[in-house]
Amino acid sequence: MKNLSTTYPQAFPAMVYIGKSRWDDESAVSTCGWCETVNFKGATIRKIMKPTFRIMVQSIKEAKTLEKMVHDVLDAKFGPRAFVYGCCSDMAGDKPNRSDEWWYCTTSEIEAVLTELTIKGDYRD
Repeated sequence: MKNLSTTYPQAFPAMVYIGKSRWDDESAVSTCGWCETVNFKGATIRKIMKPTFRIMVQSIKEAKTLEKMVHDVLDAKFGPRAFVYGCCSDMAGDKPNRSDEWWYCTTSEIEAVLTELTIKGDYRD
């Protein structure tokens, strides 16, 4: 079976992904972000993460909205965001950076939040 997300990126131009840090001393942190489908490999390299889950969406606007909703839940549920090497705070805002979108939780905990919000569908245009 073909992977439709890479074979037909025009059908799903964006995605929300979940990943785990590839650094051994950051094994307790996970991230959630969005990217255009064609830029997914670049996002995994820039964030130095191992992707574990992703949901394809039909527009960049939907991806940004869904990501923000997930971040709001994660902030409320897991408290302060994690500090990772190369994050925005560490790089003083310089780019490229690993973002400040990291939490002390498992990828499956983020997956549960993302799945619940996706089923509700409030992020759709």
